[in-house]
Amino acid sequence: MGTPGTGKTTWAEEAGKILGWPVKNERSLLRDHPSLFRRDRITREDVVDTPKWAPLLRKEWKTLKRPFVGEGHLFCEMRLPAGGIIVLTCARPELERRLRGRGYSELKIEENLYCEDIHYSLAKVRTNY
Repeated sequence: MGTPGTGKTTWAEEAGKILGWPVKNERSLLRDHPSLFRRDRITREDVVDTPKWAPLLRKEWKTLKRPFVGEGHLFCEMRLPAGGIIVLTCARPELERRLRGRGYSELKIEENLYCEDIHYSLAKVRTNY
């Protein structure tokens, strides 16, 4: 878990290779549930309704018969069954460079930098797990 741009996907893919486990990315899991998205009027980005998603995700995870690496920044928003959790962080200048490289809007960059500055993901993990 961690703010977008902290290296979650890279880390998860490497951990999956080392452990021999599949990687379950939240984006791929969300593709099956388009009704969980709403368009934010200000940022014009899709926002996930995590309270509605959490029960569906718990149910889906129970069907998996083997260990896996779960990767995504939204997993900190809900309590899910997990054998362990890693929260990634990134230095502000590097995170800003990565987000700009992805073409994020200025507002989205500032939102994500703020979340990283206040360690939002870590705080949510401490609360939910």
